[in-house]
Amino acid sequence: MRTALLLAPVMALAQLCGCGGEGAQTVSAPVTSRPAMPSSIAPPRGPMTPANAANQGYLADFERLKDVQILEDEADRLQGIGLADEKDPMKQRALRKDTLHGWLALFGAIDAALDPRFDPKDLPQVRVSPPVSEGIHYPPGVDPSVLKDPAARAEYQRKIAENERKTANYSLQFKLRRLDEGLMPQAEAFIEGAYSTDPEDRRELEETIAAAKLDPRRAATLRSWADQ
Repeated sequence: MRTALLLAPVMALAQLCGCGGEGAQTVSAPVTSRPAMPSSIAPPRGPMTPANAANQGYLADFERLKDVQILEDEADRLQGIGLADEKDPMKQRALRKDTLHGWLALFGAIDAALDPRFDPKDLPQVRVSPPVSEGIHYPPGVDPSVLKDPAARAEYQRKIAENERKTANYSLQFKLRRLDEGLMPQAEAFIEGAYSTDPEDRRELEETIAAAKLDPRRAATLRSWADQ
């Protein structure tokens, strides 16, 4: 899956906020490098297979970089796993559980990053208005170095930094919600196709979901799919 996550308001902000010059308002470009690092996202319980290890590497990268493309790449990996291609029943069962761990870890990362206070109508500013400096009303987005009053310049730089953080968070929250909306049907298809209402299947699903760090509402939804 390569869902194009369009964020017109934020992209417009990124284009309009750049004013040029040292200290000018800018919106940082997404970081694409993925150095390995420890993650606070709890790893799936059970054997750490090669696929599971790869999954945890992606999640560690996302926790540090907050780049939603990393989660999209992981979703691509999960959707590319074909249980039917594994003919050995025992290996197929292990692959099924490993794939379930992958989906739950992915949704756990999304749940941990979602801000329940996010308001899509509360847009960041396109350009921050500077305070009056020495009686002069400068236009929004002017380079901070233009302000000669140190106090006014510091206040302006603080507001610019605050707006940049708000812009980055707005973009992240918007993209996470779009991604989540697209992934839930994919996870539903996996669970309904891989797990039956057989007691053993049901137990494996229940125990694996219970061990994952998920929003309770999502966990309940995932459990309900096994009953369909």
